[in-house]
Amino acid sequence: MGEIETIDPKIIVALGDVAMRQVTGVSGVMKNAGLVHTVKGRKVLTTYHPAYILRSPHFTERWKQHLSLLPSMLQAEEKRKLPTNYGFITNPREFSSLVDKLRNRNYVSFDYETTGLSPFKEKVLCAALSWEAGHAACVDLRSEAMRNVFADFLDSNIPKIVHNALFEIPWSIVHFKRVPHNMFWDTKLGALLIDENAPSGLKFLAMKHTDIGSYDEGIRNEDWKTQSPLRLWKYNCTDADATIRMYDIQAPEVSGMPAAIRQAELVSRMKVGGGRVMHENIPAVRKKLEEDI
Repeated sequence: MGEIETIDPKIIVALGDVAMRQVTGVSGVMKNAGLVHTVKGRKVLTTYHPAYILRSPHFTERWKQHLSLLPSMLQAEEKRKLPTNYGFITNPREFSSLVDKLRNRNYVSFDYETTGLSPFKEKVLCAALSWEAGHAACVDLRSEAMRNVFADFLDSNIPKIVHNALFEIPWSIVHFKRVPHNMFWDTKLGALLIDENAPSGLKFLAMKHTDIGSYDEGIRNEDWKTQSPLRLWKYNCTDADATIRMYDIQAPEVSGMPAAIRQAELVSRMKVGGGRVMHENIPAVRKKLEEDI
């Protein structure tokens, strides 16, 4: 670490778990690969060690994608960031007024923050909406009155964008009894349609394609079951902001999104409600499989 202080680099690439732990104090390279940390004002990109790539060549493309963040990180040091205007709403009337204003927008992104991954076991803490790059508002969803207004937003004709419909739709169904109406774009699916081998996580996409940079460092390794909207609202707004920016980038390049969204909705409905097995068809299907084999 003394050598780092002497050289004083703006950007460090930590290759492997040992280097990552030494520089950042964080362990677990497999779950942190491709993330950017800030340590004493320096940006630290964490990724796999080259020896691991030699042993596991199927990770080569992903490793290259991680390293492809470096030009964006270098440019971010020089590039002036777009100013952001984020807000935190706790009053249902204020949120209802915002939704009314958004009805004339071409599209709005939304994003949930939850206490865990299972909509059946965990809670929704808050949600953020973004209607323009640099602009977003987070709403505290812990009260029934606010949840009712948010359900109205889900029902509205406002064109909606999400990142990972397979997460947002089940949570909408379980906690708001709604399938988001007029949801027409998923930026995670968009990233996969552009390059199915590249990382499609929102943090990676935001770092590579926007001037947002790394924004989850303060909460990345915390226990989300104890989190509060008061702590998460800026992070939540940034998620929604990053989502709408990624849509603006992806829209000219992607076709076939409507079919992908319909499939995501179908899978989400089955995930929440289950599917019916038509037992009477099993013998015929089994016979067909045996013939094919």
